[in-house]
Amino acid sequence: MVSENVLSVVLDKTILNKQSNKTKNTEVKPAMSNTFGYKIFRNFCATCHGFNGEGVDGLAPPLENSEYVRGSTKRLALVLLHGLAGPVHVNGTLYELNGTMPGLANNPAFTDRDIKNIISYLHSTFSEGSKGIDVEQIKALRDVKPKSGGVYSEKELLDLGY
Repeated sequence: MVSENVLSVVLDKTILNKQSNKTKNTEVKPAMSNTFGYKIFRNFCATCHGFNGEGVDGLAPPLENSEYVRGSTKRLALVLLHGLAGPVHVNGTLYELNGTMPGLANNPAFTDRDIKNIISYLHSTFSEGSKGIDVEQIKALRDVKPKSGGVYSEKELLDLGY
């Protein structure tokens, strides 16, 4: 049986390094997009949302069938890009959170393609499949910023109508 660490090293040295050799205009196939999205999710998102998307009490709500994952792809992209502060409603439950989900827009390590890959992974894993969003839409959503200049509140995000 291959351990997760060995598998991670193999992925890093094969599939993931091949992505960096592609030009920006090269389209990533959906299966590869899920692989790249999984890697980012595991390394950054799972810390708060749990490896299986179950959420962490007081820190982050669950992702499984969450309105934020199965709903508007643009709204999900805005959460990933600009962050979200609680309280938030997920699956009919109000979550009072002790922290704020930071957005990835100001982190130069995350490209628009990375955001697309995270969305693809979230849809395929915690929802009913990918609804799709393209890199140009994500690029445009970088400019749809919260009025506060910080992160979105649930109310402000929902008021956008996405």
